[in-house]
Amino acid sequence: MDRPHQIFVLKLTVDAWVGGITSYEDENLTIHKLIWHPLPKKIDPNKPSLDIEILQASLAELVEKYDLVGYDVAFSLASSIAELKMLTVPFDLSNKADQKEFLANSKDKVFWQEFDAEIIDLKFPIFSYEYAAPSEDEGSSLIYATWADQRAINICIEFLLAAQLYPILICPETQSIYNYLYRQLDRLEKETFFGVLHIASKRSQLMIIGPERIVHAKLNITELDEVLLEDLEKIDEVDGPFWEEVGARIGNALKQAFLYLKEEEGIPPIRNIYVVSELSSIKNTMLLLGRNFNLSNLKSYPFSKSVSQMISMADSNRVDNQSVFSGILGLGLQEVVKKRIFLGKSSDRESFVDLNLQPCIKRITSNRKIVKIIQNIYLIAFIILAIGLIWSIIYLLPTYIINQTQLQQYRLENKALLTQEKALNETQAESKRYSEQIALLLKASQGASKSRLMTLLPKIVPSGVELDSFTVTPDSISITGRATSTATAQNFYNALSDSELATNLGMVVDRENSLSLVTRFKIAGKPSKVELVEP
Repeated sequence: MDRPHQIFVLKLTVDAWVGGITSYEDENLTIHKLIWHPLPKKIDPNKPSLDIEILQASLAELVEKYDLVGYDVAFSLASSIAELKMLTVPFDLSNKADQKEFLANSKDKVFWQEFDAEIIDLKFPIFSYEYAAPSEDEGSSLIYATWADQRAINICIEFLLAAQLYPILICPETQSIYNYLYRQLDRLEKETFFGVLHIASKRSQLMIIGPERIVHAKLNITELDEVLLEDLEKIDEVDGPFWEEVGARIGNALKQAFLYLKEEEGIPPIRNIYVVSELSSIKNTMLLLGRNFNLSNLKSYPFSKSVSQMISMADSNRVDNQSVFSGILGLGLQEVVKKRIFLGKSSDRESFVDLNLQPCIKRITSNRKIVKIIQNIYLIAFIILAIGLIWSIIYLLPTYIINQTQLQQYRLENKALLTQEKALNETQAESKRYSEQIALLLKASQGASKSRLMTLLPKIVPSGVELDSFTVTPDSISITGRATSTATAQNFYNALSDSELATNLGMVVDRENSLSLVTRFKIAGKPSKVELVEP
């Protein structure tokens, strides 16, 4: 699954896991999926370790159901575990020397006891802080800060890892609520004070936010009234003396918190208080509070047009209270903005609070940067290899094909030449053998003509011819004799010529005397060559 800039954000309420998959694209937060996953039984968010097995089982079911295995997760801590605060510290954090001194002091929980005496009760506290602005007092600075007991943080990390989620952001739910709310307000409201009423089991509170101020006051709501608030959303009408009495008690708790902040913290009158609840429905609660609180306007948590799609998603989860997802939006906004900054993309961080109680976040960030560098190296190597392959295909492959074709043709021609050479060698060997036989025959043919003549000559000598001499050499033949007449000598000459025993024959005739009837003759020529054949 491709999710390059997506983050899964998660919050635990008394009744359900609430979550969402968000990403930050084109300067807008995009909601890809909203999740409302009911718990098998109610959980006390203040003491999650008591129900850790139930939490792990239900979270594992959620992860498998919504295909979330392997996701990075941002987790929202209940305000009873960790709270967003704005503090004034006696250090000028714009000065490097003061920064170094503050860093050394911030590691000691005794330093933080000045701001909250309850820190002494935390055995192993984890702190996270961020510079906000210079203070009105010279040499001082305003910081955003939060802290929590490490044992509670470890419990959260363990059950997230057990569900195959990778916690990279753990922060207070009030921080996430603030981060998204602040971005939805207009400029005039940002410059004044406004409030957030957070209705949650055993930790309902009023938070007042103003220029360089964030203060809190808990609502004194009894356990009975908290149960009644949950039942309130299950009825159709909230009229009648019973509900009016409930509304009066809750309205009075809100008034006391409001007046406390006004008197103790010097908060001026505020125009709007935005209501955030972790209940799946808040319609009747808003109606009842509106009738019993008149010190400020109670308004629903605002949402930008970019998350209008959340309405249909919330409806599909049977959740008509969109403010239950407010912390999810703030968590998603915080983490995806950090991702964009890491990728070198600009993001508006005005009044953006970036606190993180994940104790291993620095090591996680370093490891992921190393992994990113390694991935980039692999990518560059792959690109170089791909370019080389493409270059080879474009430029070398045609040449290779031509060379292979020529090589194949050469091999065929070479094979033909070798065949011809073999045949030629065989022919030459045969020719040599014949030449040797001919030479032997020629050598043996010497003297053969004389024998042949001597053998055949008597057979062709006609009657009336008498031979006087017969001389044969390899190059000449000479026959002399006498005949009864010239005609008889001529007949012998003709017979000798026809026998092909000699070539280039010539004959000379001459009578012995004018009175003699005997004719002398001489025949000369060359003996014919004789071909000897082996028997």
